[in-house]
Amino acid sequence: MTFVLIFMIAVSTLTHRVLKRVRKMLTERQKQILLAVVKDYIESAKPVGSRTLSKKYFPNLSPATIRNEMADLEEMGLFYQPHTSAGRVPTSRAYRYYVNAILDGEEELFVDEHLFIEFINKTKEEVESLLRRIGKLLSKTTDYLSVVVALRSRECAIKKVELVKLDSMHALMIIVTEGGWIHHKVLYLREDIDVEELEELERYINERISGRALGSLNENLLRELLSRLEGYRTVYFEAARALREVKEKTDKKIYLEGRTNILKLPEFKDVEKIRIILEVLEEEDFMAKMLTEVSREGDISVVIGDENPVEKMRECSLVTASYSLGGKIMGVLGIIGPTRMDYKKVISIMKAMTQVFSYFEEEGS
Repeated sequence: MTFVLIFMIAVSTLTHRVLKRVRKMLTERQKQILLAVVKDYIESAKPVGSRTLSKKYFPNLSPATIRNEMADLEEMGLFYQPHTSAGRVPTSRAYRYYVNAILDGEEELFVDEHLFIEFINKTKEEVESLLRRIGKLLSKTTDYLSVVVALRSRECAIKKVELVKLDSMHALMIIVTEGGWIHHKVLYLREDIDVEELEELERYINERISGRALGSLNENLLRELLSRLEGYRTVYFEAARALREVKEKTDKKIYLEGRTNILKLPEFKDVEKIRIILEVLEEEDFMAKMLTEVSREGDISVVIGDENPVEKMRECSLVTASYSLGGKIMGVLGIIGPTRMDYKKVISIMKAMTQVFSYFEEEGS
């Protein structure tokens, strides 16, 4: 078990226990004030005062009454004051309470996946291009940074291989794997081969490797192919090279979109803060591993501020969801934003997008 996962489990367990105690201690009025402060701070990015709450949310309560309740909530570790004359700002614990209310269904979500489904219907392209476009869509609709991790497992099976003649000396090899991954490779023929011979070669290759996992494309199998393809020796070497390349590419691929979005947020006006976050984001292997480990199959996972295992990212929150293609989990969708993230909006969009992948699977079946 990695450090990231151990850290997440420990923090999650501790936070759950603390919030369970806090939930029992809170009166109904304190719960409403807590949620109102979080919502207002998310919208304004300014400390929330008792007068603001009285005017906007609780006209039947005096500012003095609200101020006393806020002081009690501060003692419980749910708020803090930037300075004595300011209003209150939610802590990570307060955001966790709010997020749990959303995930438990206490906060109504509006999830309209039809716009996303329309997007999918208009996007008839290979998976890598699709994921990049989905990353851009998530970034645009949330106004935060989006991360899409594609897991290309060695257990992923080859669906088919196609050979298309381009000219007398070149052919295009198209390798399609489950989940919709498509790989192209131009083969140098060295000598002219007619279309019928290329089609015969295509049929033979498909008979031998269609349905096999990418990880099973070992040298013994490739040598076996060679022994039966003496008449196509020059093509074989090129085709074998293409198959090896596909096998070697079965790793994590990460797509980051919306880096400039964080520059617009008041939390990150400090150039040093931006520099630190961008440095972490550039470590793609680490980011892919972290997102994969914190996400939970079939669920929305939310990591808030201090819960983040990466110290440099503790002023950020992370919302993730795994997605499936071809009946298997193929990667993770993630949104990175400030702890003041609009969790309700982001969770709604993530739920909609996971529904879209389900629709995409049905359409492709």
